[in-house]
This record gives sequence, structure tokens and C-alpha cells, in this order.
Amino acid sequence: MNEGKSTTDEFDRELALAYIEKAEREGRTADEGYWDYLETLGIPRPEETDAFLKRIREENDQINKRLRGYLDEIRQLARAAQKKYAGV
Repeated sequence: MNEGKSTTDEFDRELALAYIEKAEREGRTADEGYWDYLETLGIPRPEETDAFLKRIREENDQINKRLRGYLDEIRQLARAAQKKYAGV
């Protein structure tokens, strides 16, 4: 069983508020400061997650396209072999 600390155990409310205040002093939003803090805990921003998932979908589409091409080649070879050995 995993006995490491969870992210909720590591969450420090005071430190999160400090990040929020710093962001607001810099002219950024409180949400940006909050996400700055969450990144220190290893939680990626939603934009990073969306970009990662988009890249995975694109790679998956390319792989599927190649696989469909390979399957078409196999079908053609199988049909040719079937005709040859069936005497057609």
C-alpha cells in the first residue's frame, strides 16, 4: 500500500494565500497565484493538461492511420495469397 503523503496532506493554506497575494501584487489574478502554488505541489495547470491530451490525441490519430494502412496491405496480401492457393 502506498504510505506516502497525499497532496492534501502537503497543502499549506498560508503558503497558498502568500502565492495569491504575490500574484495580485504583480497585477495577475488570484487564480494565477493559486495555480502557481499548486504547481509547486506537482499539479499541472489545466492548460498544460489540455495541451498534453491534445498531443496524445494527435499521436493516437497518426498511429491509427498507420495501423489502418497496414491492415489494408495485409488484406490485399491475404486476398492475393488466397486466390493463388485456391486456384482462382
